[in-house]
Amino acid sequence: MTDQVMVNDRAAEHPAFRAWTRLHGSGAAPTKIEVLSQHKKTMVCRLSGLGTASEDVIAKRSFRQYIGVERMVYEDILPELTVSSLRYYGSTEDDDPNYGWLFIEDADGRPYTSRLKAHRIAAGRWLGILHTSSSSHIDALSKLPDRGPGHYLELLLSARQWIERSLNLELESDDLDSLRMIISDFERLEGQWNQLLGFCDKLPRTLVHGDFSNRNIRIRTAPSRGVPTLVSFDWAEAGRGVPPVDILGRFGHGESHSGEPDIYTYWLVVRKIWMLP
Repeated sequence: MTDQVMVNDRAAEHPAFRAWTRLHGSGAAPTKIEVLSQHKKTMVCRLSGLGTASEDVIAKRSFRQYIGVERMVYEDILPELTVSSLRYYGSTEDDDPNYGWLFIEDADGRPYTSRLKAHRIAAGRWLGILHTSSSSHIDALSKLPDRGPGHYLELLLSARQWIERSLNLELESDDLDSLRMIISDFERLEGQWNQLLGFCDKLPRTLVHGDFSNRNIRIRTAPSRGVPTLVSFDWAEAGRGVPPVDILGRFGHGESHSGEPDIYTYWLVVRKIWMLP
Protein backbone atom coordinates (compact mmCIF):
# COMPACT_ATOMS: atom_id res chain seq x y z
CA MET A 1 0.00 0.00 0.00
CA THR A 2 1.05 3.60 -0.49
CA ASP A 3 1.15 6.10 2.33
CA GLN A 4 -0.38 9.37 1.10
CA VAL A 5 0.59 12.63 2.80
CA MET A 6 -1.60 15.55 1.77
CA VAL A 7 0.05 18.94 1.55
CA ASN A 8 -0.08 20.57 4.94
CA ASP A 9 2.36 21.21 7.75
CA ARG A 10 3.51 17.58 7.51
CA ALA A 11 4.70 17.87 3.90
CA ALA A 12 7.54 20.21 4.77
CA GLU A 13 8.78 17.65 7.28
CA HIS A 14 8.86 14.75 4.82
CA PRO A 15 12.48 13.74 4.05
CA ALA A 16 11.79 13.51 0.28
CA PHE A 17 10.49 17.08 0.15
CA ARG A 18 13.32 18.35 2.37
CA ALA A 19 15.82 16.80 -0.06
CA TRP A 20 13.97 18.36 -3.01
CA THR A 21 14.13 21.84 -1.46
CA ARG A 22 17.88 21.43 -0.90
CA LEU A 23 18.20 21.00 -4.66
CA HIS A 24 15.60 23.41 -5.98
CA GLY A 25 14.94 25.80 -3.14
CA SER A 26 11.63 26.61 -1.51
CA GLY A 27 8.73 26.77 -3.92
CA ALA A 28 5.52 25.00 -4.75
CA ALA A 29 4.85 22.01 -2.56
CA PRO A 30 3.57 18.71 -3.97
CA THR A 31 -0.16 18.17 -3.97
CA LYS A 32 0.57 14.92 -2.20
CA ILE A 33 3.42 12.59 -1.35
CA GLU A 34 3.05 8.84 -1.83
CA VAL A 35 5.52 6.36 -0.37
CA LEU A 36 5.64 3.68 -3.05
CA SER A 37 8.14 1.42 -1.30
CA GLN A 38 10.19 1.54 1.87
CA HIS A 39 12.70 -0.82 3.45
CA LYS A 40 14.63 0.31 6.49
CA LYS A 41 16.32 3.52 5.31
CA THR A 42 15.69 3.16 1.57
CA MET A 43 12.58 4.73 0.11
CA VAL A 44 10.83 5.53 -3.18
CA CYS A 45 8.21 8.31 -3.19
CA ARG A 46 6.01 10.05 -5.72
CA LEU A 47 5.89 13.84 -5.36
CA SER A 48 2.79 14.92 -7.24
CA GLY A 49 2.92 17.99 -9.47
CA LEU A 50 6.53 19.08 -8.87
CA GLY A 51 7.87 18.51 -12.39
CA THR A 52 8.65 21.16 -15.01
CA ALA A 53 5.23 20.66 -16.62
CA SER A 54 3.54 19.86 -13.30
CA GLU A 55 4.12 16.16 -13.83
CA ASP A 56 4.86 13.84 -10.95
CA VAL A 57 8.43 13.34 -9.75
CA ILE A 58 9.90 10.16 -8.28
CA ALA A 59 12.20 10.64 -5.28
CA LYS A 60 14.51 7.75 -4.50
CA ARG A 61 16.53 7.40 -1.29
CA SER A 62 19.18 4.70 -1.51
CA PHE A 63 22.73 3.83 -0.59
CA ARG A 64 25.22 6.48 -1.59
CA GLN A 65 27.16 4.22 -3.99
CA TYR A 66 24.00 3.29 -5.92
CA ILE A 67 22.84 6.90 -6.14
CA GLY A 68 26.32 7.78 -7.40
CA VAL A 69 26.06 5.27 -10.26
CA GLU A 70 22.61 6.50 -11.28
CA ARG A 71 23.76 10.11 -11.11
CA MET A 72 26.64 9.41 -13.52
CA VAL A 73 24.29 7.65 -15.92
CA TYR A 74 21.72 10.46 -15.90
CA GLU A 75 24.21 13.35 -15.92
CA ASP A 76 27.16 12.14 -17.99
CA ILE A 77 25.94 9.44 -20.38
CA LEU A 78 22.22 9.43 -21.22
CA PRO A 79 22.19 13.10 -22.38
CA GLU A 80 24.81 12.15 -25.01
CA LEU A 81 22.84 9.20 -26.38
CA THR A 82 19.94 8.98 -28.81
CA VAL A 83 17.97 6.58 -26.61
CA SER A 84 14.71 7.69 -24.97
CA SER A 85 15.08 8.37 -21.24
CA LEU A 86 13.36 9.99 -18.29
CA ARG A 87 13.83 13.63 -17.30
CA TYR A 88 16.42 13.96 -14.56
CA TYR A 89 15.86 16.47 -11.76
CA GLY A 90 19.14 16.03 -9.90
CA SER A 91 20.51 14.31 -6.84
CA THR A 92 21.64 15.41 -3.41
CA GLU A 93 23.05 14.03 -0.19
CA ASP A 94 20.93 12.78 2.68
CA ASP A 95 21.17 13.73 6.34
CA ASP A 96 22.83 10.33 6.75
CA PRO A 97 26.12 10.43 4.76
CA ASN A 98 25.68 6.76 3.78
CA TYR A 99 22.61 7.59 1.71
CA GLY A 100 21.55 9.98 -1.03
CA TRP A 101 18.52 11.15 -3.02
CA LEU A 102 17.79 10.99 -6.75
CA PHE A 103 14.89 12.74 -8.52
CA ILE A 104 13.51 11.72 -11.91
CA GLU A 105 10.35 12.09 -13.95
CA ASP A 106 7.63 9.61 -13.02
CA ALA A 107 7.72 6.79 -15.58
CA ASP A 108 4.08 6.80 -16.57
CA GLY A 109 2.83 4.57 -19.34
CA ARG A 110 1.86 0.94 -19.61
CA PRO A 111 3.72 -1.69 -17.59
CA TYR A 112 6.05 -3.67 -19.82
CA THR A 113 5.29 -7.31 -20.45
CA SER A 114 7.45 -9.68 -22.46
CA ARG A 115 4.27 -11.54 -23.41
CA LEU A 116 3.49 -8.85 -26.00
CA LYS A 117 5.45 -8.98 -29.27
CA ALA A 118 5.21 -5.19 -29.68
CA HIS A 119 6.82 -4.69 -26.28
CA ARG A 120 9.65 -7.12 -27.04
CA ILE A 121 10.30 -5.33 -30.35
CA ALA A 122 10.43 -1.98 -28.54
CA ALA A 123 12.86 -3.48 -26.04
CA GLY A 124 15.09 -4.88 -28.79
CA ARG A 125 15.16 -1.51 -30.58
CA TRP A 126 15.84 0.44 -27.35
CA LEU A 127 18.65 -1.86 -26.21
CA GLY A 128 20.21 -1.80 -29.66
CA ILE A 129 20.31 2.01 -29.61
CA LEU A 130 21.56 2.08 -26.02
CA HIS A 131 24.43 -0.32 -26.69
CA THR A 132 25.56 1.07 -30.04
CA SER A 133 25.32 4.75 -29.10
CA SER A 134 27.17 4.28 -25.80
CA SER A 135 30.03 2.08 -27.00
CA SER A 136 32.00 5.07 -28.32
CA HIS A 137 31.81 7.03 -25.05
CA ILE A 138 34.90 5.38 -23.59
CA ASP A 139 35.81 8.11 -21.10
CA ALA A 140 32.34 8.27 -19.56
CA LEU A 141 32.06 4.48 -19.40
CA SER A 142 35.42 4.21 -17.62
CA LYS A 143 33.93 6.01 -14.60
CA LEU A 144 31.24 3.37 -14.15
CA PRO A 145 31.59 0.08 -12.24
CA ASP A 146 32.84 -2.94 -14.14
CA ARG A 147 29.93 -5.17 -15.14
CA GLY A 148 31.99 -7.44 -17.34
CA PRO A 149 32.80 -11.13 -16.86
CA GLY A 150 35.16 -10.40 -13.94
CA HIS A 151 32.32 -8.85 -11.95
CA TYR A 152 30.14 -11.91 -12.39
CA LEU A 153 32.99 -14.28 -11.58
CA GLU A 154 33.39 -12.48 -8.25
CA LEU A 155 29.67 -12.92 -7.58
CA LEU A 156 29.89 -16.61 -8.47
CA LEU A 157 32.84 -17.22 -6.14
CA SER A 158 31.20 -15.26 -3.33
CA ALA A 159 27.95 -17.22 -3.70
CA ARG A 160 29.82 -20.53 -3.72
CA GLN A 161 31.69 -19.62 -0.52
CA TRP A 162 28.45 -18.64 1.18
CA ILE A 163 26.81 -21.94 0.19
CA GLU A 164 29.85 -23.92 1.33
CA ARG A 165 29.59 -22.30 4.76
CA SER A 166 25.92 -23.28 4.85
CA LEU A 167 26.89 -26.95 4.60
CA ASN A 168 27.90 -26.75 8.26
CA LEU A 169 24.35 -25.94 9.31
CA GLU A 170 21.96 -28.55 10.59
CA LEU A 171 19.94 -29.11 7.44
CA GLU A 172 17.90 -31.98 6.07
CA SER A 173 19.80 -34.38 3.84
CA ASP A 174 17.74 -33.36 0.79
CA ASP A 175 18.64 -29.72 1.39
CA LEU A 176 22.32 -30.58 1.71
CA ASP A 177 22.19 -32.56 -1.53
CA SER A 178 20.65 -29.57 -3.29
CA LEU A 179 23.40 -27.28 -2.02
CA ARG A 180 26.11 -29.70 -3.12
CA MET A 181 24.50 -29.85 -6.57
CA ILE A 182 24.59 -26.05 -6.82
CA ILE A 183 28.25 -26.01 -5.79
CA SER A 184 28.99 -28.62 -8.45
CA ASP A 185 27.26 -26.47 -11.08
CA PHE A 186 29.27 -23.43 -9.96
CA GLU A 187 32.54 -25.37 -10.20
CA ARG A 188 31.67 -26.58 -13.69
CA LEU A 189 30.86 -23.02 -14.76
CA GLU A 190 34.09 -21.70 -13.22
CA GLY A 191 36.02 -24.39 -15.08
CA GLN A 192 34.64 -23.10 -18.39
CA TRP A 193 35.17 -19.43 -17.56
CA ASN A 194 38.02 -19.00 -20.04
CA GLN A 195 35.66 -19.98 -22.84
CA LEU A 196 33.21 -17.35 -21.65
CA LEU A 197 36.00 -14.78 -21.54
CA GLY A 198 37.02 -15.66 -25.08
CA PHE A 199 33.48 -15.05 -26.29
CA CYS A 200 33.10 -11.75 -24.38
CA ASP A 201 36.44 -10.44 -25.60
CA LYS A 202 35.00 -10.35 -29.12
CA LEU A 203 32.11 -8.11 -28.03
CA PRO A 204 32.10 -4.31 -27.71
CA ARG A 205 32.05 -2.71 -24.24
CA THR A 206 28.91 -0.64 -23.75
CA LEU A 207 26.72 0.91 -21.12
CA VAL A 208 24.64 -1.91 -19.66
CA HIS A 209 21.53 -1.32 -17.58
CA GLY A 210 22.24 -4.32 -15.39
CA ASP A 211 18.63 -4.97 -14.37
CA PHE A 212 16.66 -4.69 -17.61
CA SER A 213 13.57 -6.48 -16.33
CA ASN A 214 9.81 -6.02 -16.67
CA ARG A 215 9.52 -4.09 -13.41
CA ASN A 216 12.00 -1.42 -14.57
CA ILE A 217 10.43 -0.72 -17.97
CA ARG A 218 7.42 1.30 -19.12
CA ILE A 219 5.88 1.60 -22.59
CA ARG A 220 4.58 4.92 -23.89
CA THR A 221 2.60 5.29 -27.11
CA ALA A 222 2.96 8.41 -29.23
CA PRO A 223 -0.60 9.63 -30.04
CA SER A 224 0.26 10.65 -33.62
CA ARG A 225 2.11 7.55 -34.77
CA GLY A 226 1.12 4.88 -32.30
CA VAL A 227 4.74 3.68 -32.14
CA PRO A 228 5.63 2.31 -28.70
CA THR A 229 8.41 4.20 -26.93
CA LEU A 230 10.28 2.50 -24.15
CA VAL A 231 11.73 4.13 -21.05
CA SER A 232 13.70 2.36 -18.36
CA PHE A 233 14.70 3.33 -14.84
CA ASP A 234 16.55 2.04 -11.78
CA TRP A 235 20.13 2.23 -13.10
CA ALA A 236 21.72 1.26 -9.77
CA GLU A 237 23.29 -1.88 -11.31
CA ALA A 238 24.48 -0.12 -14.46
CA GLY A 239 28.07 -0.16 -15.59
CA ARG A 240 30.39 -0.93 -18.46
CA GLY A 241 29.91 -4.44 -19.74
CA VAL A 242 28.91 -6.56 -22.72
CA PRO A 243 25.46 -6.69 -24.37
CA PRO A 244 24.40 -10.17 -23.10
CA VAL A 245 24.09 -8.68 -19.59
CA ASP A 246 20.94 -6.89 -20.75
CA ILE A 247 19.80 -9.29 -23.45
CA LEU A 248 19.81 -12.37 -21.23
CA GLY A 249 18.96 -10.51 -18.03
CA ARG A 250 19.18 -11.66 -14.45
CA PHE A 251 18.04 -14.86 -12.82
CA GLY A 252 16.56 -15.24 -9.39
CA HIS A 253 14.57 -17.89 -7.53
CA GLY A 254 14.97 -20.28 -10.42
CA GLU A 255 13.51 -18.03 -13.12
CA SER A 256 14.63 -15.39 -15.58
CA HIS A 257 13.92 -11.71 -14.95
CA SER A 258 14.88 -10.68 -18.46
CA GLY A 259 12.76 -8.28 -20.48
CA GLU A 260 13.23 -10.82 -23.32
CA PRO A 261 14.00 -8.22 -26.03
CA ASP A 262 13.35 -9.27 -29.60
CA ILE A 263 16.75 -10.46 -30.82
CA TYR A 264 16.04 -9.94 -34.52
CA THR A 265 15.08 -6.30 -33.93
CA TYR A 266 18.18 -5.83 -31.79
CA TRP A 267 20.35 -7.33 -34.54
CA LEU A 268 18.84 -5.02 -37.19
CA VAL A 269 19.91 -2.01 -35.10
CA VAL A 270 23.41 -3.07 -34.04
CA ARG A 271 24.56 -4.59 -37.36
CA LYS A 272 24.47 -1.13 -38.98
CA ILE A 273 26.90 0.28 -36.42
CA TRP A 274 29.08 -2.70 -35.54
CA MET A 275 29.32 -3.94 -39.15
CA LEU A 276 27.91 -7.37 -38.40
CA PRO A 277 27.10 -9.74 -41.27
